[in-house]
Order: sequence, then structure tokens, then C-alpha cells
Amino acid sequence: MKYTVSSLSFTCLTGSQMASLPEHFGIEIFYGWASERYWTELLKRCYQRERKSFSIHSPFDFYHMDSEIPDDQLFDYLSEPFDLYHRFSGTHYVVHTDSGGCRKLEEREKERLRARCMERINRFAEICENNGIGLVIENVPCPGGSGLFSQKDFTRLFQENSGLHALYDTGHGNMSGYDVRKLQAELKGQLAGYHLHDNFGDSDSHLRIGKGNMDWSAFMKGVKADTPGASMVLEYNEASVSDYEEDRKILESLVGE
Repeated sequence: MKYTVSSLSFTCLTGSQMASLPEHFGIEIFYGWASERYWTELLKRCYQRERKSFSIHSPFDFYHMDSEIPDDQLFDYLSEPFDLYHRFSGTHYVVHTDSGGCRKLEEREKERLRARCMERINRFAEICENNGIGLVIENVPCPGGSGLFSQKDFTRLFQENSGLHALYDTGHGNMSGYDVRKLQAELKGQLAGYHLHDNFGDSDSHLRIGKGNMDWSAFMKGVKADTPGASMVLEYNEASVSDYEEDRKILESLVGE
């Protein structure tokens, strides 16, 4: 299986430590949290030897698929990392379905916003395809499962658009009440990657695996059975370089590898 480490736990003065990660780990960056010059300098140091896999999490602090802004402005914002993606031979570009959270909306308003998101996702997918970008769409968190995209809505997005690919965030799904084994079985090849982190279902705490209440054994059996080629991105809030290798070995042991 292919494992990648997110830049989430390597912020500010710890960023340079990513270059010390074992070479079998890929790198995924939160593009919006530093300048392109910063990322270029860091990535040059990370990819000096045998490291290969690279992916980018899109900027999301200000604009989302459900934002009340013109489409062109949104797509320009989301397209900004394309040059960096190609410079380091990116494989995946991660974009959220929507802004997330649990807003109290009438069902009619949720349907309107969800339709806007689905239309924009499909339009942006065309932009990505035309620019050689491997777009993956990530589920967002909502405790209690009352967000814009229920599991049924999230699954339907891909079932109705066979060219789209999903990235399932385990922590977000745990907060939203998703049945991950059902999702894996239904999406299979369209499920291109995972963000791996743990929690107790009440907050997006990005804990290390095994530090929350998720069943990682069942999850990894589903990975092996239905999505063995998916990218496995460890996305922790706080972790050391050695923690990632330790957790990779734990995950591999759960599938007998």
C-alpha cells in the first residue's frame, strides 16, 4: 500500500522536518497555509532522493463549492496550485465537497446548496482534466450527520458521475456517522484515497490511529478488499517523524503485510 504524510503536523518551525521522513512516504501539503516559494523550497529538500508520491490539499480557508461568489473567482482560487502540482509530479489534488459544519438549514436550502456544489464540482473536474490534474473530492465533517452531504448524497455524487474520484476522510466520516465499510464496497475503484486520523466522533481532532474510537481493523480489511490501490494519507494534528512509521507498521499488520 502507498502511504503519504500530510503537512498538517509540520507547521511553522517544524516544516523542514518533513524532509527527514522515510523515503517510502509521499508528501501531501496544505497549499493555502504557506507561500508557493516556501513549498517549493521545502519540497526540493523532500524530493532529493527516492521519494515519489506527491499530492496537494487545495486552499479552503476562504472559498468553498457552496460559497456565494462568482464561479470564475472560485475556480481561479482553486486552480492556483496547479503549477506546483506539475513541478513535483502530483498524483492527487484534494478538494472539499463544501464548507462543512452543521448549519441549521431548511431542507430546501440544503438541496439548493448541494446542487450548486455538485454542479461546481463537475465543472471544476473538467478544468482539472484539461490541465492534467488528478482531482479527488473529500467528505467534510458534521457531528450528527446533518451536513450538506449525507453518506447517501456523497455516494450518489460519484455514482452519477463515473469520471469523479473520492477521497474518504476517516475522521470526518466518524463525526458524520458514515458507514465506511458500506462506502468502500459501493465506491470501490472510484475511492482513490483516504485521509487517516482518529477521533471520538465529537470533534475534528486529527488524532493518531488508535487514539480515538474507530475500528481500524475493520477499516483496513475494507481497504484490502475494495480499495487496495488507494492512497493512504496520514493526516495528524500532532505527531513526530517516528510516529508515522510506527503507525504505518500498525496499519500494515492489520492486513497481514
